[in-house]
Amino acid sequence: MALRWLAGAAAVVAVGVGASACGTNEYRYVSNSSEGAFFKVPSGWELFRIRQEAPTDRPAPATAGEGPWHVVFDSAPEPDETHAEESAPTHPVGQALILPLSASQGDTLSTKQLRSVLFGTDPLDAADQGTGDVEIVDFEQITTGSGLRGSRVVFNYRVDDGWATADQTTLLDDKASRAYVFEVRCESECFQEHRDQITQIVRSWQVRK
Repeated sequence: MALRWLAGAAAVVAVGVGASACGTNEYRYVSNSSEGAFFKVPSGWELFRIRQEAPTDRPAPATAGEGPWHVVFDSAPEPDETHAEESAPTHPVGQALILPLSASQGDTLSTKQLRSVLFGTDPLDAADQGTGDVEIVDFEQITTGSGLRGSRVVFNYRVDDGWATADQTTLLDDKASRAYVFEVRCESECFQEHRDQITQIVRSWQVRK
């Protein structure tokens, strides 16, 4: 996963995620109660909790003993956590991350940099360059009552054999001690076909501090 600015990112392994049903079996909720974060996914989608192995460096987390919380959710007939690394998956795939920040990371991290965590660059900047490789579909700035700030951006981006689309929300808490990233992506035709469902998933992402 592209966590380039988080120094010393470790190798990851996938394990099952506990999730609770709500109402009907159409959706189930995934939560991190200690962080006050949750979202819903269709019950038929596969969930993977990505866990760190032993870190290879020492970027001190905001709280001792804590590391990134990372969940991948995949709708493919043969789901795999590595689908989240593909630039243009053929079925909707997403991921949720909660990243504890050291004091120095929080002091320098901007919302622009946060938007580049998964894409490698800020999609707004890429679109402004006018190369035609990135198109902004929708953008909104977010500020919550609990002090979270950031943005949600839906954007198309060119891949080797066509286009893909991502719906990404990035937030930073008021103490700059936590970063929250949520994204769903797939090929643009796939995204258009599943857009209503993807929007429901993205809008379900809540962080209640």
